[in-house]
Amino acid sequence: MSNRYGTETLSDINSKAKQQCDDFGFRFNAYQPNHEGALVDRIHAARTDGTSAIIINAGAYTHTSVALRDALTGIQKPCIEVHEGCRQPARDQWSTILLDYPWLELHNGTIVVDVGGGIGAHTEVLLKAFPNLKCIVQERPEVVAEAKRKFGMMMPDAVASGRVQFHSAGFFKEIKEGGNKKTYVKRMIVHDRPYAECFKTLDNVKGKMKSDSGLIILGTLLQPAVVSGRVSYKGDLVEELGEIPYPICRSGGVIGNLVQRVDQEVNAAVNVTERTPQEFKTPIEEADLKLGSILQPRSRHGIITATLL
Repeated sequence: MSNRYGTETLSDINSKAKQQCDDFGFRFNAYQPNHEGALVDRIHAARTDGTSAIIINAGAYTHTSVALRDALTGIQKPCIEVHEGCRQPARDQWSTILLDYPWLELHNGTIVVDVGGGIGAHTEVLLKAFPNLKCIVQERPEVVAEAKRKFGMMMPDAVASGRVQFHSAGFFKEIKEGGNKKTYVKRMIVHDRPYAECFKTLDNVKGKMKSDSGLIILGTLLQPAVVSGRVSYKGDLVEELGEIPYPICRSGGVIGNLVQRVDQEVNAAVNVTERTPQEFKTPIEEADLKLGSILQPRSRHGIITATLL
């Protein structure tokens, strides 16, 4: 039986959370109902029962429950939302990227540079799953400080041995690590940024790449809803018919698919759009990089690879 989803039980998590609360002088109370209404009722009760703050993992309700959002807003208490996927990509859609991309084919001694890697969630899983790899997390200084603290607790041996290192720099300003045997990973950076910002990040990476370097882009891949019925020469993606005529939305009217819906939501909320295969291909090639492949793993996120020309 595989343990790739982890071995910690809910009781284990509650015990650790209680211990941390005890250490800081807080009273801990865990609650996990099976129904949305019960969760809303419990949040309402927190307004008057002496609760100081709420930490919540709402799962899919994060995206679907207006009642839950209203309840959290209404009680006027500090609330922190967490998801297991923020710490452990093997528990969510990133597991398919770990399984569907041949990370083991990277040469021994390859250094994976996690550009804009946050506190190193993806790096943590790569290091645990693939002993042939070393990793560098590049992020802004304040985020790197938290990443170092996290790895000091979660993977102290990797820190001590140098399997994981940390560089402080924003990816719009510079990519610090260069040289041979480097594979640069850009996770959820390129997929919805404006073209100029997308090009800038790609150009910065290209400036550090060598002949044996690679670039792996992980991000939401918007498959065109209107297709020709043909497949690409590699058989991995459908071909696009071309521009969808205004005023029909980019999805061709399809909203049932999660990615199409996400594209419409982010467009309405923050005036950005997810990228189609062609919209990934264009800035990659204009940054004088060679597109390797565009793959659709078993998730809504695509895997796009590139090398130097």
